[in-house]
Amino acid sequence: LYVSTSQALSPICYVWQMQLRPPETPGGCVRDAEGLEIREIGFGQTYAASAVNPSDYIQFKLYDNMIRELEKTGLVRDRSIRFAMYDWRKFGDRCWEREWYPRMKKLVEETAADEGRSVTLGCHSMGCLVVVAFLDSDFVDDAWKRKYVKEFLAVGPTFSGASMIMLNFMQGPTYQSLPIMLSQIGRDSVASMPALYTLMPVKGLGGWDENLTIIETPWKNYTIDSIYDGTFYSDVEGPEGLHHAPPPAIRSAREALAGQPAQAAAGTVG
Repeated sequence: LYVSTSQALSPICYVWQMQLRPPETPGGCVRDAEGLEIREIGFGQTYAASAVNPSDYIQFKLYDNMIRELEKTGLVRDRSIRFAMYDWRKFGDRCWEREWYPRMKKLVEETAADEGRSVTLGCHSMGCLVVVAFLDSDFVDDAWKRKYVKEFLAVGPTFSGASMIMLNFMQGPTYQSLPIMLSQIGRDSVASMPALYTLMPVKGLGGWDENLTIIETPWKNYTIDSIYDGTFYSDVEGPEGLHHAPPPAIRSAREALAGQPAQAAAGTVG
C-alpha cells in the first residue's frame, strides 16, 4: 500500500483511513476503517512496485531501476519479474494470511510454469518476514518448496525485529520530515496494525543482547524482556487482544526453506 499525492495533501484523513478496527471477538479478524475497503493493486505485476504512487500522473520511482536492471539479464516484466503486493498493515492477522497465502502460492506456481523452471524468491525489509512465514506455513510443504523454489534472496531483512518500532508505539511514526503533531495523531493508527507487532525485537536469533536497553526514558528503561512479559505494551497502553507477547514465532529462514539454497544481501539469513 502506498500513498497518492491527494492523500499526502490530507495527512489526517489518510491516517484515519489507514487505521484498522480490532477484532470483534477473541481470535477474530482486524477490519478496515468503517465504510472503507482497502486492498493492494497490481498483484503479480510490476507497475505497482515501479513507483511509490503508481496511480498518479507524476510518479516517484521505487523499484523501477531494479526492474530495468533485471530486464537487462533477459527477465521479462509481468512474466519472470513479478511482485506479490500485499496489505502490509495486516500481516500477522490470521484471517489475512488465509486469504493471501493461497494467492502467493498460485503466483509462484504460475511463474514457474510459464518459465519452465523453479523461481528465485526475493524480498526486502518486512517482506522477508512475510515470505518466510509463508514458507513456514501449512499452505506449502517441503516437496512443494523443493519443486518450486530455487533460492531465496533477502535484502535488508528484519528477521530479528527493529528497535524503531518500539518508538513508533510510544509516539507514533517517527521520521525527521514528519511534524510531531502528525506523529502523535498516527500513534493509534500504528498500534492498530498487526504487522507492526511482528517487527518488534525478537529473542533467540542473535540480533539483540537481552540486557540491552532499547528504549531509555527518565522514569523507566525497556529491554527486549519488556516485550515478552507484556510490560511494554501495558505502559504504552497498547490495544487489548491485538498484540502478540511474545512476538509470533517464526523459524529461521534456512529451516523454513527446508534445505533450499539461501542468500542474503545487506542482512542476515537466520
